[in-house]
Order: sequence, then C-alpha cells, then structure tokens
Amino acid sequence: MMSFMAAPYTVAGLYWHDAPENASFGHVCAYLMQRGMTTLEYGAATDPNTALLAALHDPTSSITEAKFITSAQLPPHEKPTHRPPARIIVTYGYISDDAVAHDDHRSIDIMWSEAVWGPIAVMSKRQAQHANLSPIQNHRFFIDLCTQLAPLYANYGAEAMGLTPCLYDVIYQQPQSHWRNAGPCYLRDGVLTDEEHASFLSTFTFVEKLPCGTFFTNDPWLAGQKKLPKGPTQPSGTPMANVLTPALRRWRRAHL
Repeated sequence: MMSFMAAPYTVAGLYWHDAPENASFGHVCAYLMQRGMTTLEYGAATDPNTALLAALHDPTSSITEAKFITSAQLPPHEKPTHRPPARIIVTYGYISDDAVAHDDHRSIDIMWSEAVWGPIAVMSKRQAQHANLSPIQNHRFFIDLCTQLAPLYANYGAEAMGLTPCLYDVIYQQPQSHWRNAGPCYLRDGVLTDEEHASFLSTFTFVEKLPCGTFFTNDPWLAGQKKLPKGPTQPSGTPMANVLTPALRRWRRAHL
C-alpha cells in the first residue's frame, strides 16, 4: 500500500444489511468511476473500469481490493473541496468468525491518504493549503458517499477510527476499537423510532440531515470544521449502548 499512497490514512467504512458484500463492493467502485476515477491493475489499459466491473460480477471472483486514481474525466473546473481524494483503495472491513457463522457479511472500507498531516510550521505553502482544505474535502466526500449509496450506517476517521464492523459485531462483540466508543457518524432513516432519534441526536453537536439518513458527530474535524445545524447537546453518557445498539438489534431481528 505504501507504494501506492503514503500513510497516515483516512478510512470511511460503510455497511449495507440488505446487499451481499460483493454487491456493496461493486456499488462503491461504480460510484468512484462516476466521480471520474479510474481503477488500476485490471484489464486492458484502454478500459480498466469496465474490466473491473465485469470481474466483480463473476461469482467466482476473489477480488478483495481495488485501487483508484483521478483521471481526465474529472471536471477541470470543479472546486478542490468538491473533488474526491486523488488516490483511493477500496477493500473489505472487519468481521468476526461468530458474525460469519450467523450469516453476516463485511462492511466496505474506503481509504485515502492524509500524508500532508503534521505541524503546519514545517509544511510547504502548498501542503499547508491542502491541510487546511482536507477536513472540508473529507467531509464533503463522506457526505456524498452516504447520500449516493445510502448505507445502513457508516463511519470515518483517521485509520483505526474509521473501522466499521458488520452489524452482528456492532451489536454482540465486545469493544475492540474506538469505533465502539464513538459509534457511527451516519445512520439510515428508519433504524430509530422518532423518540429514539430525538434522544440520540441530542447528544451530538453537529447534525446534518441527508436524503436517506443523518450525519452526526461531536468532532469538528469530521464535520469539516464548519458550522452545521446543532443538536440540543444533552449529555447522555453512552448513546451507543443506551439507544443505538438496542435499535440495531431490533433492526437485525426484523430483517433476518
């Protein structure tokens, strides 16, 4: 991976309960192609995107990773903060053996480089400008992912903070990462009742309603360091354990 893009990384993890993992993988790849990106290492150089999509439709395919770069299809006058990251890796997320045994499937991880992070004082002018734009670009990219692809839930952050387990592991596994402490930062409509929805969102400072779900966080970096409509910010301790986990358990039982 280091030869393709430098660490550290931002990772966005998206999970769909109603789609097989290979279909979810293909949807993410198709989305990136629509955003003007080209995949590497698949098929003829003249049409690698078509070659990758054809390979993903093959039931015997064992593809677990796809790399993308920006291409000439990218609109030249698009604002920098509206462009997708220049280099992206799509792969599968974490899943436990217990989740596999209970017929769950993996989430999809989307990784891009944040190599310009570091003390502004030692950066070049160009690096410093990119570092200042990075939170806004990351937020816009993540919001567009959730808007266009409508996962059940999603999360993103710096490396391990972006880890997004499958639904079974979110509900039943012991906490193994910061994700379990912070929870996701996007949730599809319909998982929470109206009362649960109001209670859950009241614990977050940044709340943004999207067409099929809601983005929420207490981290201004994940919010693109910009002002979003604020929730009432009532302290509730552990909204993940008190509200979201029981709701996801109920959702899973209803959709088995």
